[in-house]
Amino acid sequence: MVRSVQLRCRGLTVVVPDMARSAATILCLEAHHILMGPGGDLGPIGPQMLFPGGDGKPAVASPAVASAKEVVAAVAEAEERIKVNPDSFPLFASLLSDATMLMVEQARAALSRSGALMQEASRAQGRSEEDVQSIGLQTLEEPLIDAPASHSAVISVDHAAGCGLPADRADVGSERWRLIWRLRTRHCALGCWPMGGRAIHEGARASHAG
Repeated sequence: MVRSVQLRCRGLTVVVPDMARSAATILCLEAHHILMGPGGDLGPIGPQMLFPGGDGKPAVASPAVASAKEVVAAVAEAEERIKVNPDSFPLFASLLSDATMLMVEQARAALSRSGALMQEASRAQGRSEEDVQSIGLQTLEEPLIDAPASHSAVISVDHAAGCGLPADRADVGSERWRLIWRLRTRHCALGCWPMGGRAIHEGARASHAG
């Protein structure tokens, strides 16, 4: 997604009316300008893992998800407790029955890729090395990758700007923001997240629900 946007945009503005998480946060890192609403925030980059339903297939209607960081941490804690008390193996095997070995390895691989994704996104749009350094990736890695205890941890517009991101607070009284918020509420009415799982595509004349 990052490479695709890089090829199509000379100047990219990302609007965050409510919140951005994971891939949306990465998209913000490659933007020349981030416009954040009064309740807008950026969340951790940590990838999410989709757990299968009862039939072994992804639960599309209401998917069960957990961050890759939580999956890896849960398995590591179970391994340590089983070492101390081998009799607890059946208990933890039951508690972690949905976390297959393949899923755990995928979670570990996704976590190791998070830092590289930050680097790739920050170098978008032909930014110079000086511009990249001004963003302060090492400063961002702690709140976005290392430190968050959960996927709900957030970075405010002031924190984002303090880390060197081109983030600004939207003027909620402006006509521009009124139009943005009108579009946002339309997307929600059409079933876009958090009201549903639909993707909304904007055409020249209409909004198309995927």
